[in-house]
Amino acid sequence: MGFYKNLYLSDKVFYALGAVIGLFLLSFALPLLFYPAIVLLSLVVVVMTIDFYQLFKSPNIRAERQVQDILSLNEPSQIHLHVINLSPKKRIH
Repeated sequence: MGFYKNLYLSDKVFYALGAVIGLFLLSFALPLLFYPAIVLLSLVVVVMTIDFYQLFKSPNIRAERQVQDILSLNEPSQIHLHVINLSPKKRIH
């Protein structure tokens, strides 16, 4: 369950899956589109698998949040975030 909590799917994933669904729907009328739809679905799955592997293969980013026990709606509360980049790649400005 923790894996799915850390997973963020952008709009591009849903657009790609929508295009695959659209191709499968069109393939009922035009059977010629069935195999390109399968190829596109396979490509989406491969790209997502590579992306997930690169994201979760090692903990390159560590984050810690410091927050008060009780947050008030009337007064501003301070929340401190400490993010550490452990990746060998340097950030780009």
